[in-house]
Amino acid sequence: MALARLTLARAAARRGQQQQRRWLGRPAIRVERAAELETALDGADQCAAVEGRAVLEVGGADATEFLNGMQCNDMARIAGGGGGMLTAFLTAQGRVVADAFMYPQPAASAGASGSPRYLVEVDARVAPRIVQILSFYRLRSRVEIRDATDEYAVWSLWGPRAATAAAAAQDGAWAADGRAPGMGLRLVAERSGVPRAVAGLEQRSADEYQLRRILKGVAEGADDFVCGAAVPLECNLDYMGGVHFSKGCYVGQELTIRTHHRGVVRKRLVPVLLAHADAGPRNPLCVDR
Repeated sequence: MALARLTLARAAARRGQQQQRRWLGRPAIRVERAAELETALDGADQCAAVEGRAVLEVGGADATEFLNGMQCNDMARIAGGGGGMLTAFLTAQGRVVADAFMYPQPAASAGASGSPRYLVEVDARVAPRIVQILSFYRLRSRVEIRDATDEYAVWSLWGPRAATAAAAAQDGAWAADGRAPGMGLRLVAERSGVPRAVAGLEQRSADEYQLRRILKGVAEGADDFVCGAAVPLECNLDYMGGVHFSKGCYVGQELTIRTHHRGVVRKRLVPVLLAHADAGPRNPLCVDR
């Protein structure tokens, strides 16, 4: 009986190792200087699907003005088209409900109405809450709100050439991901087929994107932006270009602007590397995928 249990345990271990190899199929990252980590992560043109994200579509004659009052960045940055921007939705008390990317919808898919339309990318777990908030504040605004997650997929592109791939291909909504150096480009494209911007890049798994994001200290989604818990500056949205401090009124503005002008932020999200104390000045960093 003991021999049978040992055999089963060894078989399970082999299956686990095979599954781990299939998970990413790439060797561990091992560097001895912080600068080498950037090269290891960003040196090649690559892309990965970003899982767990919902895409909402907001359109109508009053869509630009309406969204300008609902989130903490300035819609004037994207109202004329081009790339999207990082932002966040806040409670009336100034606490973060969710981080988001907001994109002007490409003219080819925006419809014949002539009204502005935008795509709002958020964590899928908080998307119903965002729809509820937008619907609550809509009142008489000429705005349509719908969940378009089934129609769109979210991609992350990085590397020397990937930084301009989505903008050049013009087959989706895109935004420069400036949350940390080397994060590359964000792309929202139709699920049918592979976007032209992605086709020429080396495709990685969604876990590879999460690994890069964590190593760069970039917060994202409901696990990092706990709904109703933190103010935008505690989540580094000011450093990442996700807050506009002079655009005018929006939901949650009072606490945000007061915190900014007082210049006192007692808590922030920071990346931390744990190392052995006896490793000396050349402390190797090994990331086992």
